[in-house]
Amino acid sequence: MRLVEESVELYKVNSNQSSLQLPNLKPDKKYEVWISANTIAGEGNRTYTFFTTAPSGISFPLTLLRLSIMCCLMAKKIKWINIPDPINSSSFKQLSNQVRKKNVICQ
Repeated sequence: MRLVEESVELYKVNSNQSSLQLPNLKPDKKYEVWISANTIAGEGNRTYTFFTTAPSGISFPLTLLRLSIMCCLMAKKIKWINIPDPINSSSFKQLSNQVRKKNVICQ
């Protein structure tokens, strides 16, 4: 295994083992891992794979903070209903029209 920008580290796995946990991986880094069998006849063909480790733990609190802010903003839109402006309401306009008509008749 090797960190793409750094040196190679080799790990020997016995034939009775089916897995190996790679120690000391750095967050948000790309690694190259290769596997090959080694017998008396020599080393076999290597199989290569690449993977990137997850970002550091700081990303979770930041994501949680972002989600909290979004929820608060959405709750504000959902829970705080718009109170209509009484001057622009249809009832007020009708009342205003009636008052104007009465004023015209009275003059």
